[in-house]
Amino acid sequence: MEVDWKKFKEFLELRSKNKKHINNLLNYAKKYNYLLFLNPLDFALEMKKLTERKKSLKRHILQALAAFSKFLDLQADKDVYYKRFKELREKAGIRWGEEKVPKILERSLDKDEILRKVKEIKNERLKAISILHLLTGLRTGELIFLIKNFEKLNKVKVNEGFIIELNYLRRTKKTRVESERESLVR
Repeated sequence: MEVDWKKFKEFLELRSKNKKHINNLLNYAKKYNYLLFLNPLDFALEMKKLTERKKSLKRHILQALAAFSKFLDLQADKDVYYKRFKELREKAGIRWGEEKVPKILERSLDKDEILRKVKEIKNERLKAISILHLLTGLRTGELIFLIKNFEKLNKVKVNEGFIIELNYLRRTKKTRVESERESLVR
């Protein structure tokens, strides 16, 4: 199949203004477009081989193949290539993201078990940081930033605590605390 890579780049430019991202999609699509035409078993084996050493490569390849298959659908005025891409991914059992949370952390913990674990910590500073982690859901780097810059940060006193402005933006984060916060401090 002959591909007009110039048109593909124009297609990508319609969808994004980020030149680096466009170039990445273009380069990965040029290099790995053959994957779209493999059978599911070969697709799975090839993806495994390609991404064994570098896990982030999987996401780049999948993004490029998704964009490339959508481009081919528009060019052919059919809905076959993107369906094929999804089918390959599903049959091969390949997901977009990586498991970033260890399985042990996915289970629901009893608040008494958490409190017992925190109370077992001998180092008072580490115990305080653990409690802050539980109460706020902040990342470790954010907690360190908070501790180091506590005096400089804007604060509003509320009852016995503070509302603190960290003075920087962060990307989204999924955090959920299901137990009563007051009982964690006791």
